[in-house]
Amino acid sequence: MILQKQQMYEEAKSIQDKIDLSDRIFNPERAIKYYEEELKNIDNQVSYSTVSLTLTEKQSDYANIMFVKFSSLISSFVESLNSLLKFTVIILPWAIISLILYLLYRRFAK
Repeated sequence: MILQKQQMYEEAKSIQDKIDLSDRIFNPERAIKYYEEELKNIDNQVSYSTVSLTLTEKQSDYANIMFVKFSSLISSFVESLNSLLKFTVIILPWAIISLILYLLYRRFAK
């Protein structure tokens, strides 16, 4: 085989033919060496994998506890005041009528 390669190389006339011939000879030799190395290292191959782990902390029972905001206190006070005013407006006429009836009863009951 080596003699055959040498003979083909000597028969090549131009430099381009010699380069092409050299490349055609070199490529299979390089592939053979590559496969031999792969065959030697086949036992040394390592497989990689990815392990994913997600940790989530349990939420505390006290996580949603919050102090009352000042604006919330003011809002509650105003709502209470409005409720008291509504109650007074509803009850006041009845109280006046009741007072008038009570005074009339006392006056005519004598």
